[in-house]
Amino acid sequence: MCKDGFFALFVMSFIVGILLYDFFPNTLLLAIALFLISLLILVIYSKIKFELYLLLIVMCSLSNGYIYSHLYSEISVSKSSIVNQYLEIDGVVRRVSSSQRGGAKIELNVAKERMMLYSEFGLSGNGYEISHLMPGDRVIFSAQPKEIESFTNEFDYKSYMAAQSIFTWAYLPPDKIDVERSGRVSLPIFFLRLKRLISQHIDRLFKNRESSAIVKSILIGDRDSLDSNLKESYRVSGVYHLLALSGLHVAIIYKLILALMLFLGNSRGSKIIKSLIVILLLIFYAAIAGFSPSISRAVIMISFYEVSTYFTNRKNRVITLSFSALLILLINPHSLFDKGFQLSYLAVLSIFYIFPKLNILFTSKSRFLKRVWEIVALSISCQIATFPITYFEFGTLSPLFLVSNIVSIPFVTLLLNILPIVVIASEIIPRKEYILSVLEHLIMLLNKIIETIGGININ
Repeated sequence: MCKDGFFALFVMSFIVGILLYDFFPNTLLLAIALFLISLLILVIYSKIKFELYLLLIVMCSLSNGYIYSHLYSEISVSKSSIVNQYLEIDGVVRRVSSSQRGGAKIELNVAKERMMLYSEFGLSGNGYEISHLMPGDRVIFSAQPKEIESFTNEFDYKSYMAAQSIFTWAYLPPDKIDVERSGRVSLPIFFLRLKRLISQHIDRLFKNRESSAIVKSILIGDRDSLDSNLKESYRVSGVYHLLALSGLHVAIIYKLILALMLFLGNSRGSKIIKSLIVILLLIFYAAIAGFSPSISRAVIMISFYEVSTYFTNRKNRVITLSFSALLILLINPHSLFDKGFQLSYLAVLSIFYIFPKLNILFTSKSRFLKRVWEIVALSISCQIATFPITYFEFGTLSPLFLVSNIVSIPFVTLLLNILPIVVIASEIIPRKEYILSVLEHLIMLLNKIIETIGGININ
């Protein structure tokens, strides 16, 4: 077995260990015993068959995954300094959004932890409107934070929030909260505020509220402006994943950046420069998107993929995917159960393995037609790869699920190839109003198609 396959096997075993902890959380002693026995045999017996050697490595890695997941779960909540204690909390606002049940949902940094504060939109205790909170603002209140729990079997809310490193929550009316505007802005807060400014800039560019909401959703992950009926149409049609930033969106942006850098050539020096530019731009994009877990994961994967070119003179896909997955799971093993994690990896896998095979099916001397086919091929490959997750996420789906994805993914791919340029260079683009009008009509057409598909019942 080559080194690439060996490392991939190690990572896969680690993942299996995390899965086993989720199903059998009370067998820690067995996992420890398995690890110690496997390690002991490896240390004592230097000359053993290769197959047995592999088996022992798998056992060590598997038990490590189980033990690590157990320790992380214990430390994350039970060792929290703020859970189940009535105390004054001094937190820094990360983002403010509307909750599904109405009211405000405020994500806070509290010391070295994160928590979710639920309130209503209204005036705070010292007169600030809760809806006007900005990233970096200080929020001071007294409460008894509670551990986040899942209240239904249909959706594991606890795991969903754990994947975002959020384990505690509290509810307070706005008049029990004091707000202090921040004069100092850290780098993370700078990017969170930049995201807010970009969101406002998009609102100014796109006069149609529905179009603006879609642009903000697919470009920077801001879904606060989406109409509830429109979200439901996307959900019923099986394409709601397009409105949530994921590996699919990063994959499209990645291909766009590469296309814009064709002029740099293909020499070794130019490849290093291109890889550096790609990584920096993707990190910048992830920062604007608030380093959401799904975006961060995809950026890490692609960054490892690009770096591998510099060190090995080849893009080692197996090592890239395996190492990035291990790094992400070491940071937070709960990420394994996040649909964004799964979709991100499947989307990047589609770029590596499915897209090249589809792309060579059509050739043309026309650069425009070639680019159009690349968009179509990328769309189809991402759809093929992510279909299993989206299918199981939505349960029993009608055949129209396939139709809606076939139609919508090329739409979104086309928009993501145009929107970044339009938003960034809006002040210098000639005939800007015409381009914006065309984009708005495309978005409204897409929404109409999705609403129509969502409204069809197939028995």
